[in-house]
Amino acid sequence: MKLFAKSAEHLELLSQMMDRTGSRIDADLSICGTNKIRSAMVACLGCKHVDACKSWLAEAEGEVSPPDFCANVNHLKTMKPV
Repeated sequence: MKLFAKSAEHLELLSQMMDRTGSRIDADLSICGTNKIRSAMVACLGCKHVDACKSWLAEAEGEVSPPDFCANVNHLKTMKPV
């Protein structure tokens, strides 16, 4: 898979994970700040659990806690709207 296609796939999974876990951020990043979202993006890009992530996202219902295998489990728990 080409680098940019792989990156796009990982970032789409991060977006879906944020939606599923209620960790959405505002467009101006005021909820979590640019450093946290940048760190989350880098962690997601390096993640080796893509298949597990896709399966988890397909099966998870409603707003739930992030799975333990997620490279962003700690980021997602702290990126909640105030």
